[in-house]
Amino acid sequence: MTDPRYPIGQVKCKGKLTLVDSLRSQPERVFRRIGMHSENGAMTLDDIVTKYAWHGAHHVAHITTLRVQKGW
Repeated sequence: MTDPRYPIGQVKCKGKLTLVDSLRSQPERVFRRIGMHSENGAMTLDDIVTKYAWHGAHHVAHITTLRVQKGW
């Protein structure tokens, strides 16, 4: 189980590298590589990571708004 006090990308699981650690260890050229996104087609790793970060923040904003509206 992960510790809810830390963002998922920063949680170390059984001493393994986190997603953040792994990405930080990559040379800049890796972020120019192209992969296929299921909805957006061809994207660079840089674009995919940027979208992933925005998407997570977007969900947090929805949850935060609901908590205020519902008094949770």
